[in-house]
Formats: sequence, structure tokens, C-alpha cells
Amino acid sequence: MSRFHPDGNSVPNTYLSWERWRCIQDCKRSFFEDPFSFSVSCPYVEPFVVESWKRCWEMELDPRIDVYANRLEDEAFRQVLAKHEDLLSVCRPLFSEFEQSAHNFHVSLIDSDGIVLLQIGRFSTPVRLEIVGASGLNWSESIVGTSSHALAVRHKRPVQLLGSEYYCNAFEPILCSSAFPIFDTANQVEAVLTMVFRQDKAALVGSEFEGDLLNESMAIIAALARAITSQLQLLRSNRSLTRLNAAYNNLNQKLKQSLAIQTVTMSGIDRSIITVDKAGMLVQCNPTAIRFLHIDETRLSDYDLRDFFPPGSSVFSLIRQQKKDQVEDTLLIDGSRHPCVIDIWPLDSSNSPENDFGGSAVLQIQNAESYIRSISQNTGNLAKYRFSDIIGKSSAIRQAIDMAKRFAMSPENILLTGQSGTGKEIFAQSIHNYSTPSGPFIALNCASMPRSLIESELFGYESGSFTGADKKGRPGKIELANGGTLFLDEIGDMPYEIQAVLLRVLQDKKVIRIGGSQYKSVHFRVIAATNRDLAAMVKDGLFREDLFFRLSVLFIHLPPLCERDGDAELFADSFIRNYCARMNWPISTLTPEARAFIRGYQWPGNLRQLENALIYAINACRDKDIEPYHLQKGDLSRPDDMASSDSSIPASSMDEALPLVEYERRAIMAALQHTENHIPRAAEILKVSKSTLYRKMREYGIDI
Repeated sequence: MSRFHPDGNSVPNTYLSWERWRCIQDCKRSFFEDPFSFSVSCPYVEPFVVESWKRCWEMELDPRIDVYANRLEDEAFRQVLAKHEDLLSVCRPLFSEFEQSAHNFHVSLIDSDGIVLLQIGRFSTPVRLEIVGASGLNWSESIVGTSSHALAVRHKRPVQLLGSEYYCNAFEPILCSSAFPIFDTANQVEAVLTMVFRQDKAALVGSEFEGDLLNESMAIIAALARAITSQLQLLRSNRSLTRLNAAYNNLNQKLKQSLAIQTVTMSGIDRSIITVDKAGMLVQCNPTAIRFLHIDETRLSDYDLRDFFPPGSSVFSLIRQQKKDQVEDTLLIDGSRHPCVIDIWPLDSSNSPENDFGGSAVLQIQNAESYIRSISQNTGNLAKYRFSDIIGKSSAIRQAIDMAKRFAMSPENILLTGQSGTGKEIFAQSIHNYSTPSGPFIALNCASMPRSLIESELFGYESGSFTGADKKGRPGKIELANGGTLFLDEIGDMPYEIQAVLLRVLQDKKVIRIGGSQYKSVHFRVIAATNRDLAAMVKDGLFREDLFFRLSVLFIHLPPLCERDGDAELFADSFIRNYCARMNWPISTLTPEARAFIRGYQWPGNLRQLENALIYAINACRDKDIEPYHLQKGDLSRPDDMASSDSSIPASSMDEALPLVEYERRAIMAALQHTENHIPRAAEILKVSKSTLYRKMREYGIDI
């Protein structure tokens, strides 16, 4: 006999002996005498069986229970049978054929929850199982304890147990139980087949007949389980094909194509879709493909797919290999080359005897430029701010806005400078929406991107360019920005060696992916932003002078908050209203002293610091008015500009002040807690970009 267990190994045994049987019984008896200090002393009992005994004992399961009493109600059992309708439709005919030879054993089908679905066979010695019938019984481990089918579900492996290894006494008469799992398409156990023998132990234990019988039982049940699995997969595949075919026929009765044609046509009718036969000749094209390929629909079958691609195209090798894939290639149409992205769906893997084309297939073709545009729209880089969203009435900010509007109508690059927190990204988005709102807005933070990845992020890469690269390749930020705006935040942190490559792209308006061999034309405008002195960096050899001049054709300096007379108070009122409305809280009120403090404080961190201060103040006071000390919690150092403000600060309040970094850390923690660690929403509440939030979290050691 061969004992199967979860680690996949097996322990060969020719046949049972009374010594083996009694050893297992003694082991189980010892377990029940003292489960807490029990250790396996019997070489015939596997550790995974003892682990199951212990689980049953911890569940306070009585081994003397009536295992035949836990039967589902009729309606509940009907629902279980309906859930496994496919499985039962396959098993019933197989069980019917097998039943004629089922003597002295039972074959049961038990689902992963332990419900007995189907059973055939009989024992030579009548037992209650035969009288009551097993279908509908709940034999999960929590109900009947250790069993071969429960262990097979738990460990996803074949299991074979002797009767004494069962937890409940009712199963003691079982000589042997073999269980083999049946897996679904997600590699989860859907059900288990069990074969149970009950014989006269006095006549069989130790006999060669018994050894052969027990050895063969697992092979029989394994073969039956594999047959069921195969037929079940075939049944479900056929049903899926039938359902999809019917759905497509209802949509368009005039077209009767294969499943792949229907699926592709329904999901992408606005793209070029063509079908080719085993010889590579066109079978069908949708109207978009007819227009795009410039073909005569009346002579469709005269066109060879190979006439539309250059020799050696990867499309042909994929069709020949019958691989579903997506590739970038070039179409030849009326002597012109058109870069495209082609999705390939194989239809038939049988080779044609006339040629080596390899099989029929469905091709979905999309212009490469349209494909890149669709990707850029799904990257999450959306320009949501407009000039009307910028708060402020000071002459400094109005001059910056007026200048930005004039520059927005020019195709030249724009450089935004200013201290951190002055709203450079908001200005970049506003410029984009003012000039090219229909184009993509692609943002890249040069400071948050690892040095080793920034080149691939900017320029993209071809398949297999480096370890870990996407096998299909990936377009870079520059390609995605084609027809729109590329926003390079923190441009001063871009690696020096990459600056030369970026300069070449800006000059030639062509980009080549890493590992690629063909340049692609791109048309976009760069808006760069920095809080560093690029001119000084040029002098120090840290930034390329030619790139600096290329980026700063148009230049806008955003004033710090301390130079925007009256804007801090306007911003505070607006932020408090929006934040409280977003949190569904009563709107907090600034006391006159707090307003005086906001007007008098220099806010070296600009709008971002003011936002953080207000977030803390709103959360700290809630239903009370905001006092100056609520806003000063983070500034223990009391810089001169704070000391000179109009407000008076209670000494007791200053004693409770915290370092600025702790104040900012608490604001981030509060936003993360409110959004349940949802980074995009937390960043929106804090009015910072996602990359900035990630950077701050790393600085403060905040893990989620």
C-alpha cells in the first residue's frame, strides 16, 4: 500500500498487518488520553493526521457523535446541487458505468465544504451508511473530524487513511479510504472523490489480496478524478463558446464568425479587425479595416496578409506558433509605412499542408499614435486645475497668472521657478488646460524617481531591453505626452547623463526607446519646474547649460506666500470651507487673533505649510474656534517673523508645541487614517502630489 500525504511523498507498504493496525489504534487511544502532551510514537501515523486530530480536539468535537445526523435540509441541499450542476452532470454517467463493479466499497463525491453530493456502491456487511444514504450529509472536518476527503481539500493532495485514523468512532469499521481532489480552473479544490472499503479485518488484514486492493484503490480513484476533470473542463469550455456565440448572433445575425472574431469585434468595433485563414488570405474585415488598408471588399479573398507587412515580421511567427500576443509592427499600405500595434488571437493550430503560414487568426490593428494616446489617458496623469482655481488677489500672483496665460498660447517650453509649496504643478496644469486641454498631460517627478529608472520612464523601452522589463515593451513619458504637455517637476534633480538625451529629444522632436532601433516623431511642450537655482547649478557644472537655455525660453517665477499680500487669509478661508465640507464637519472659524497670525507669519513652507497647519488646527479644535496656538503647534523655534506677528501666544500653549516635522508627520497620519491609507485621496486632502506624499512618508518612516 502507498500512503499519500500533503508533501507529495509516499511511504511504500506491501500490505497491512495486525501489528500495524493495533499500533494505529494504540496511538489514537494515547492521543485521547492526553491530547496536550501527546507525541507521535507510532511510525504508521503521519504528522498531518495528528494535526487534524488536534484541530478536532480544540473544536471540542466529540468522537462519539452520530456522523449521519448532520444532513442538510432539502432546499439547502438543492441549492448545493445547483451550485455543482456541471460537476454532477459529468459525474453521474461515469458513476453509473462504474457502479456495476462497485462491490464491497463506496465511491463518494464530496464538495470542498464537506457536503456529500453523490455516492455509489455497497458493502458486503450492512452498515448504517447504506441504510441512511450519504447524499446531503455534511462531513466537513468541523462536523465529523479527521477524514481523507477533508485532508485532501485542506492540502490539495491525494490522501489515504485507515479507519482508525479517522477521528470519529463511527468510521472505525472502514478498512481504508482513498481521496483524490478535483480542481477547478482557478486551481482550487472544487470537490473530492473518495473510495471507501469496509471488509472483515480478520479475513483481510495481512493478506496479499488486501495489499493489492489498497494499492490499486488510489490508482482507480485518481484515474476517475482525472477523467471527471477533463470532461468538466470540456463541458465548461463548450458552454462558454455556445454562450458567446449566441450573444454575438443576437447582436448581429448577418455575421457568423468564430468566437475570437465575435469577442474582438464586440470589444473594439472602432479598430481595424481582420481574419485570415490557414493560408494567410483575408477572410473578413470590419469596415474600419477596409478603409484603413485601402482594399476592395468585393475581392477580399484575393488579399494575402503577407503583402501588408515587411518580410520577417514578428506577426507571422506568432501566428505560426499560435500565440495570443500584442506586438508593435509596421504596416505597408500603398507604399507607405504605418507604425501599428497588433493584437493577435489564434483560431486554429492545425497546420495547412499547402504552406507554412501556421493557422488562422484574428488581428486587431490600431494606429500606434492612437494606441499611445489611449494609454496616456489611462495613466492617471490628469490636469484638473485651471487658472480659476488659483486663489489670490495680490498683484504678485495676478501678474504671474497673466504671464502664464500669455505664455500658454506659445508652443515654447516654460520654466516655472519658486520655493517649495508655491503651486508650481497647479500652474503647469492650468497652462496645459488653457492651451491644449484635449491633449495628454504627463507628469514626472525627477526627484522621486530612482536614478536607475528615470531613463526608462522618460524614453520607454523595447521588449527584453533589461532584466525585469515588460515582455511587450513600454512607451515612455515622452511618447505618452505626444500632442500635449510633459511636466518635469524638480527638473534640477534630473541625472546629468540623462540631460543630454533629453536635450536631443527637445531639439529633434524624435525619441527612441531603450533597446530600440527606430526613432519616433513626437510633438509636445515641456513645462519644467524647480525650487533650485538652475543658473547657479550651471556654473557649478551640475546642470547642462544648453538644456537650461532650451527649457527656460519662457520663464515664470512664482512668488512665495509672504510676498502675496492678503492671499494667505483668502487661502485659509477657502481651504477650511473645502476641507470641512469634504470631511462632513461643521465649518471651523478663525478667531481675529488667528487671522492676525496668518497675516503676520512669513510661512516659509508657503501654501503647503499653511495647508498642513490648517489641517492640524481643524482636527485639533473641531467644534471650537481656531486659535493662534492651534496653528503654531509645529514651530517650537519661533522664528523672527512669527515673533513679530500681531497675535499673542499663551506661554502654556508654547510649552506644548512640537517640532515642525512632527506637526507635518501628524497631518499626514491624520489624512491616511481618514482615507484608510488610500494614497490618492490622502494626497488630495493634503494638497500635495502622490510622489511628494510617498517621499514624506519615507522621510518620517510612515508605513501602511
